[in-house]
Amino acid sequence: MRIRAVRAPSNHSRILIIGAGAAGYAAASRLMENNVFDVTILEAEPRIGGRVNTVRFAENIVDLGAEWVHGEVGNVVYEMAEPLELLDHTNRYLTPTPAFVWSGGAVADPDDIELMFNLTEEIRDAGKEGQLANYTGSYGEWFLEQFSQRLLTVERRPPAELVDRFLGWFEKETGFYDGSDTWFSTSGRGITVYKECDGNLALAWKRNGYRSVFDLLTKRFPNPAQELPVRRRVLLNHEVSAIRWGERVYSSWRPSQEDNEVHSAQRHNEVTEAADEDMMYTTEDAGAVTETATEATEAGEALQSDQGRAASPPVVVELTGGGRYTADIVLVTVSLGVLKHSAQALFDPPLPERKMNAVQNLGFGQVNKLFMYFSEPWWPSGLSGYSVLVTGEDLEEFKRKYPVYGKQGHWVHGLSGFYIDEHRPNVVLMDWIVGEPARVMELYSDYQIMMGCKKWLEMFLGQNYSIPVPIGFTRSKWWSNPHFKGSYSFRSLDSDRADAWAAHLAEPILDVHGEPAVLFAGEATHDYYYSTVHGAIETGWREADRILK
Repeated sequence: MRIRAVRAPSNHSRILIIGAGAAGYAAASRLMENNVFDVTILEAEPRIGGRVNTVRFAENIVDLGAEWVHGEVGNVVYEMAEPLELLDHTNRYLTPTPAFVWSGGAVADPDDIELMFNLTEEIRDAGKEGQLANYTGSYGEWFLEQFSQRLLTVERRPPAELVDRFLGWFEKETGFYDGSDTWFSTSGRGITVYKECDGNLALAWKRNGYRSVFDLLTKRFPNPAQELPVRRRVLLNHEVSAIRWGERVYSSWRPSQEDNEVHSAQRHNEVTEAADEDMMYTTEDAGAVTETATEATEAGEALQSDQGRAASPPVVVELTGGGRYTADIVLVTVSLGVLKHSAQALFDPPLPERKMNAVQNLGFGQVNKLFMYFSEPWWPSGLSGYSVLVTGEDLEEFKRKYPVYGKQGHWVHGLSGFYIDEHRPNVVLMDWIVGEPARVMELYSDYQIMMGCKKWLEMFLGQNYSIPVPIGFTRSKWWSNPHFKGSYSFRSLDSDRADAWAAHLAEPILDVHGEPAVLFAGEATHDYYYSTVHGAIETGWREADRILK
């Protein structure tokens, strides 16, 4: 007896995308550019953007997630933004280079700092030129070996305590790039996999922050009349609890022509009905451009042209709290952090062994940012900020004097400096905080962290400046948010030992006919642009092209 097709419910889509971040938006935009409109995007957050999160802060906007466009040559974000003059080519936080300061306010000798910076650049260049290619240890081990050897060759050596504290600062700086808790868990060989785009690596957005990239992807900017209707396909606050793909992948059933006609007609009706709905796309932007009747007609035509395509039972996607969606193809763009914490419960049946190996062993880091706002500047004009030289005694003193700001006061040890943004009046960036300190920081209230940052500032600069209480504070909390569970991916020693690669994470799950069923995108699935927005966008395009083919 022939198995009858399950009639498509009203929430069936040809393509279902999980996650409205850079990868998900890029995929949907590419599909719609090619007249494939039967797309639904499920987003767990009350906003679009994923790890791009531009927010209003006092009189300014700040990026709590991705902020800089890393490089020019081969960078798809640069290629979209630069012709429209949207990028600022100055490094707003590190020009000029901040001074290095000890607790109590003493400033380190600039010549010593310059010498050590020059050594770090030499070592980084040596790594890029191939010295790390066959190295089997951690990046931290290799770097310290190289630094010690090169330090012996200089005529004037900085004091040992300054060298030690500078290297402690530099490890944090390195962690901001790869997200690793410590550079002793970062793969030395894996560092060489990452590919930097030539050109300015710290390009900032002139206005509106990194959220501008979504208007570029959908062509809303510079001409709203040409906007692709991606926003109309986004369903916010839709958290996925299960992806059931077994029947779709392992079934050998193919429908009759009658089933195809019914299925296609239902989908055609659904997309044209959806064109009449009004929907809020983000909590910050209620002005989304509505889809025109012409676009809805084009969508219907595109779906009708798909009649006769052999279909299998759908992938079933269930939501937290009830409800479900079905689709012919599901594209998963959630973060590697979410997969690490939820993949075993999320996928039924479990993911293939090699893909789970990649999930478990590719590195995924925790990096946060903290911002303070003051009623007026307390620092001199032209100051770019300070990097701090932290000792163990500094940490113990803070924990002893200020337990109210976190009994686990070691979160302040993760702060590497205090930097001023000249383009955003009265804002101090309390820099990035990485690894375990970043996770601990999220345990405490905004007030505790804000006042803790003020006291930490006073320990280093209180003798030089009178530091008032901030009138505003904001921060990111990527680790405790279950929809992210961290910031971005890196290559760890575990990745080396397990032979885990981004390509394994990116492998599609195909059905018995070789057609795509469950696909994967996101920065962690990029072979060499992982941890970047331009990498995430490229993976969204990659999977959209796979579908189109």
